[in-house]
Amino acid sequence: MIKYTLPDFTVGLGLNLFFIRLLEQRPDWFQDGVAIDSVYGCFPNCIMNGGRAYVRERASKAQMDEAFSLLEERGVKPRITFTNMLAGSEHLGDAYFNEILEVGARHGAEAIVYADVVGDYIRANFGMKLVLSTTRAIEDASAVNRMLDRYDYVVLNYNRHKDAAFLAAIEDAARVEVMVNEFCQRNCPHRQE
Repeated sequence: MIKYTLPDFTVGLGLNLFFIRLLEQRPDWFQDGVAIDSVYGCFPNCIMNGGRAYVRERASKAQMDEAFSLLEERGVKPRITFTNMLAGSEHLGDAYFNEILEVGARHGAEAIVYADVVGDYIRANFGMKLVLSTTRAIEDASAVNRMLDRYDYVVLNYNRHKDAAFLAAIEDAARVEVMVNEFCQRNCPHRQE
């Protein structure tokens, strides 16, 4: 079974729900053995969000509940991105960040993180499963194996997920994920932009 994670449960929620329902109603239009497992994203103006700037008002708890409930009804989990590379312990008390976590935890959300301090805080205070973001760009398979002791899942460095020797050295391949982007070449000069 290939499980997909789709982008964006805020702006793109309607489109993602369309594809989730379409897969349910017309599985013959898709390849066998695929499922939409989760949808990732973060609500606008969250200090812990990394890389996706939504210039919109912050979401209310009711809006968060609605988005997560719509996914939950379809058996799809939300994955909340907290991948700000500059996040530190001084940001952990942010009220909006904690509201998102509180609502997410009630809906079985998982958290995608970059910083260990953020992951540790989320696990200790909200009990969520943790996904180490591809933005960590781990180059060494032994480091991936160490991260699998700390995280529930690790999204591999985009430049390593087609490297057979690297993949063979991973001890728990069922807990690693790849980010599929065939528009980007190996060592893409535009990825970090």
